[in-house]
Amino acid sequence: MISAVTTYRVAEGMEQSFETAFAQLQQQVIAGESGTVGFQLYCAAENSRLYKIVAHFRDNAAMEEHNSGLFLGAIAKQLFALCEDPPEVEVLRAV
Repeated sequence: MISAVTTYRVAEGMEQSFETAFAQLQQQVIAGESGTVGFQLYCAAENSRLYKIVAHFRDNAAMEEHNSGLFLGAIAKQLFALCEDPPEVEVLRAV
């Protein structure tokens, strides 16, 4: 299993818009990517503008499919537009 944790710093006042856009993306990812076995949004307890998406993929091929498909589509670009900085991605492998 491969996991990715992506950190987003959302612009002030854009938190609800970010959550709404993520919910739309989440529905598409779950419905359209059989190799994505988990895709969840988290908000930092101490900072309401700091979000993390934790995605779990069956294997490298599933992660590549995700990165080349819906994730880079219009909704994902909408997420990026609501942020102060580009997202930071950390890829993890199960041990």
